[in-house]
Amino acid sequence: MGAQGLHTHRQCSRSSLRLRRERRSGAAAGATAPPPRHADASEAAEAVLHSLAELFAARGWQPPPAARRDGGLWLLTREQLAALPPPQMAAAAYGTPCFEPYFRCEHALPVADCRRRAGGPLPAAALELVRAGMCCVLDGARLWPAAEDRWGSAAYLREELKGCACAVLSSPATSRRFSYWFDQASHSDRVSAGYEAKPLVSSLTMSIGEYLDSAQAGPSHGRRCLYLQQSVLQAPADGSVQQGALLPCAGLGEGMRRDIGSGIDLQAVRALAEAGGFGPWQRCQLFVGGASAAGARSILHFDQYDNLFVQISGWKRFRVYDPQQTRCLYPFPIHHPLDTRAQVDLEAPDLAAFPRLSEAVCSEVLLGPGQALFLPAYWWHEVVTEPHDSLTVSANFWFAAVYRLLTPTRPLVPSMQCELARQLEYLVSDCLSDRARLVPAFFSALRAAVEAVHAAADARSAAADAARADAAASEALHARRPAGVVPQEWQGLFEDVVR
Repeated sequence: MGAQGLHTHRQCSRSSLRLRRERRSGAAAGATAPPPRHADASEAAEAVLHSLAELFAARGWQPPPAARRDGGLWLLTREQLAALPPPQMAAAAYGTPCFEPYFRCEHALPVADCRRRAGGPLPAAALELVRAGMCCVLDGARLWPAAEDRWGSAAYLREELKGCACAVLSSPATSRRFSYWFDQASHSDRVSAGYEAKPLVSSLTMSIGEYLDSAQAGPSHGRRCLYLQQSVLQAPADGSVQQGALLPCAGLGEGMRRDIGSGIDLQAVRALAEAGGFGPWQRCQLFVGGASAAGARSILHFDQYDNLFVQISGWKRFRVYDPQQTRCLYPFPIHHPLDTRAQVDLEAPDLAAFPRLSEAVCSEVLLGPGQALFLPAYWWHEVVTEPHDSLTVSANFWFAAVYRLLTPTRPLVPSMQCELARQLEYLVSDCLSDRARLVPAFFSALRAAVEAVHAAADARSAAADAARADAAASEALHARRPAGVVPQEWQGLFEDVVR
C-alpha cells in the first residue's frame, strides 16, 4: 500500500506566499542554474520566497492566506526547513535522466545481491542503483533483521500489538481494491473543483486480536476484505523532522520496542539514504494481511516519498512503472480526490478510453521473504497480495524528498519533471482564481496552440512564419476558452505559463 494520506498535516506559516507557488519555483530553478554542492535548506527556502514576492508585486497579485499542503516538503514551516540537517551526500549527484540502461531483459527490475556478513557494508552495485534513483530489488539486504525474524508470527504480533488501537482498511470482498481515502477538507485547502469520487475503502479501528481472528477466518464485516496498516515508528508530536528523531508509536510491546531500538541495520539504511539523497526519515509502517486479503491490491499510484519496502512473510507482486511513463497512465487531475492515482485499471484496461496505456511498459516483480524493494518517489506501482496459508507481513521505511526538491539537478530527473508538472497545475488553478475544474481545459487548449504553431511552420519567410504561428496559436487557444473566462485572462495565462 502507498504512503498517500500518511503525511503529518500541519498548518504552514509564512508571510506572503502559497507554498504551491514556492514548490513550483523550487522545482523550476533546476532548469536555469545548477544546484550548489552543499545546499542550505534555509537559504534555499528564503531565496524562493524572495523571488516569488517580487513576482507577486510585479503581477499585482494579492497574497492569499496561509495554506496547508500534502507532501514531504510542503508541510514544513520556514523554521522547520532551517532546522533540517544538511544533505548526506557529498554533492547533488543523485538520479539519472533515463532508466533504460538499468533494466534487465524484457524490462525486468535489477536485482542486487546484498547477502553479506552481519554488520558488513552493502555492495557498491546496490548503492549505485539507489544513487541512480532506479527501482530495484535488494536481495538478502536484511535491513531490519529483528522484524524479519519475528514479525511474521501471528502469536508475536498478537502479544506485541495488544496495547495498540490498530488501523485497518476495509474493502468489499468483491473488489479487493485498496487506496487511502481522506476528506480533503480535513487536512488541506486544496480546491475540490467539484470532482466526485466514491471512497474505495473504509477505515476501522480494531484490536490486534479482533483483526487477526477476522482476517484469518476469511471475509467478514459484511463480506469485507481487511488489511492492517499500522504505524510503528513516526515523528514525535512536536513535528520534529531531524534524522533519528523518530519514536516508537504508543502501545507497542517491549519486544517490538527492542526490535525497533536495536534491531534495525542502521548502517545499511543510512548508506542507502546517503546514496539516494533521501530527505529526513519520516515513518515506518507495518502491513499485515490474513487469508481474507489474498488477491487484495492497492490501485496504481505513486508516493512522494522514497520507500524501502521489506518483505517479512508471504509474497507481494509489484507492478511498477517509471516516472517517464506518467503520460501513459492518465493520472487524475491534481485537484481530484484521487490525486496521485491513475485513472487506468490494470485489471480491466480500457484502451478505447485510455489509448496511451498500450505504450506503457510494466516491470513486474514478486517480492518474497528476505527481500527488500527500493521504490523511489514518483514511481507508479500497484501491489497485489499473493495467496498464502499464513500471514503476509511487510514493513517499510519512508523518507521525505526534501533535498531533491530544494536542490534540483539540471536537467531535471524524471521524478522532478513529474513534480514540476504538478506545480503547473497548481499555478494554472491559482491564476484562474481557484477554478480548478478549468485546468484540464487550459492544458487541452495549450496543446492545441502548440500543435497549431507546428502546423504553421511551413511558411516561406521567417517574418510571415512568426506572424502566422502567433495567429494560429491564438485562434486554437481561444477556440477552447471556457464560458465565463474573459479572453484577456485566458491569453494572459498562456503567456505567463509558456513565455
